[in-house]
Amino acid sequence: MNPTLLNASEPRAAGIGPSDEWALGAILVDFHCMNWPAVHAVLQEQSRTGEIFGQVAVRLGMIRAADLDKALARQFRTPKLGLNEGSLNRDLVIIAAPDSQEANAIRRLRAALLHRCFSSNMAGKSLVIASAGKAEGKSYVAANLAASFAQLGKRTLLVDGDLRRGRQHEIFGIGNVSGLSTMLAGRSGDHSIQRIGDNGELGILPRGPNPPHPEEMTSQSGFRSLIASVCNDFDVVLIDTPPLCDGTDVQSMAAAAGAALVVAHRHRTRALEMTELLAAIQIAGASIVGSVMNSFSGKAI
Repeated sequence: MNPTLLNASEPRAAGIGPSDEWALGAILVDFHCMNWPAVHAVLQEQSRTGEIFGQVAVRLGMIRAADLDKALARQFRTPKLGLNEGSLNRDLVIIAAPDSQEANAIRRLRAALLHRCFSSNMAGKSLVIASAGKAEGKSYVAANLAASFAQLGKRTLLVDGDLRRGRQHEIFGIGNVSGLSTMLAGRSGDHSIQRIGDNGELGILPRGPNPPHPEEMTSQSGFRSLIASVCNDFDVVLIDTPPLCDGTDVQSMAAAAGAALVVAHRHRTRALEMTELLAAIQIAGASIVGSVMNSFSGKAI
């Protein structure tokens, strides 16, 4: 909070202790959505009606609902990603349906990965999300995991490594003019990473235009160098890979990341295909941190 906004007499006049920097009224003042007289008026109305502060402020027309959402995110120290509702894919359940069974499952997976991959005493920061076949939910898991890590305040980068059919740009409603393919070709730089969130907690590197030989691009040393570079700027780097049935891309990406999370679909993945995927990752020298059985209907992207 900017201390110049907090005249010591103003918080006391509004009924907010000057030491409580996370008080909702103080946050709204910090965001220039309200002034201290308005905070005082809301507190008076709140004491009369028994409503919560934010509800009163919105009802009186002093702030917008979007202002309240942003302030609550700050108060609870949860970054608000601020995605355009019109472009938000409903499969991004961690944001579109945060109380759903699917979103809770994503948070449980995030908690497990925090301990296995991204704790402060572990060197690794990158993880590939892999599947044996198409439409098994790999991109769905990768997108929701990335958003959930960013909601914890982790600086998170989601790399769309599927240079054939990657669709993370569609899930997040962002452009795909440049991305991983143009960076590997030396035609674009870090500006291809698109930042989302109050402070850019979430970065998305879309696949970019389809290259003629995607398998060769990701097998070269440039991809490994790129992943090593972004790990210096992000706490968590997730790589959405093409399925094994499309080629050996997943092997080179797993080798660059050093670790893999495998995704299977209960009604689609065959045991033999999963065995081949696990063998390919192990041959690449990457560790397998766990597996996810996707059983939610319609969540197979």
